Amino acid sequence: MQNLCAMFKMFGLAHIVYLLVSIAIVVGLYFLMRNMEEKMQKLIGIILVAAAGLLIILEFVGRIMAGLDVGDNLPLAPWDMMAYIAIFVQITKRENWIKFGYLITVPISVLALFITPSVFGTIGSVTLPILCYFLINSIVILHGLLCIKWADIEFSKKDILISSMNYVIILAAIHIINVIFRFTGIGKHANYFGTMGEDYDVMDGLLSKWIPVPFLQIIVMVAVLVGIEFLLVLPFAYHSSKEADRAHIEELVALGNLKAQQEYRKSGKGSQVLIRGEQKAKPVVPKNTAGSMSKDGFVSVSKQVNVNNEHRDH
Repeated sequence: MQNLCAMFKMFGLAHIVYLLVSIAIVVGLYFLMRNMEEKMQKLIGIILVAAAGLLIILEFVGRIMAGLDVGDNLPLAPWDMMAYIAIFVQITKRENWIKFGYLITVPISVLALFITPSVFGTIGSVTLPILCYFLINSIVILHGLLCIKWADIEFSKKDILISSMNYVIILAAIHIINVIFRFTGIGKHANYFGTMGEDYDVMDGLLSKWIPVPFLQIIVMVAVLVGIEFLLVLPFAYHSSKEADRAHIEELVALGNLKAQQEYRKSGKGSQVLIRGEQKAKPVVPKNTAGSMSKDGFVSVSKQVNVNNEHRDH
């Protein structure tokens, strides 16, 4: 317990405990809530973003109580912005922002759980800012995953481009805020999103050794984020491909393609009703039946009927 109450250290005991608890919260609640009815989905979404909003306020208050400078610690940090986006997604329900939540806010929040701001090294492990920090990121991740699950959305490469461009615009706006805050003295060390370089977190500290221009460091991180986005889209692309292949085979089966029927059986996922139906769907062949004369010799009946061949020549 003494180690938990010591100064926060990345990948120290306290960090590992926070990390494991956050993962447990996200995974547990996701599997619990993913198949909820539509009315419950809306309620759960509202509860999640309301909790995120409350935690943003508490985290800011905790920073001020910890003696950190107000101008340098306004709720404009990445985890705060990701929470704002989650709230915006919940209010608007716009598909492009739901995708943004999955492609941008989820990976950034996951990264935030592992790589914490350097300022946390100056405060105790069990403090309000750090508790809120991990809870905010956990809620953002959970909300982003649930929105994708509930909306049943498909992705394309175009979505990656659009989401990445929107994120760059947000970064540019934050960079302008940092410059204004430093120029006016509102925040002498304002460095939201690490756009000013310096030692914002371990990632920025590492990149600053290789890239001397601060904002170019962010561009490199955006490029890495784009790569992560491609990985996040892969499961959806694979699922769409499999569904397209299956639909094509079913179409061929419906047209009586024997090879397609064989593949359909081998897949083990096809409808056996459809296969049995296709086995009976033989070409209609006309068959003549001649009626016989009646005993009195006055009537002779002859008619043509269409029947399915019941047997296949082998």
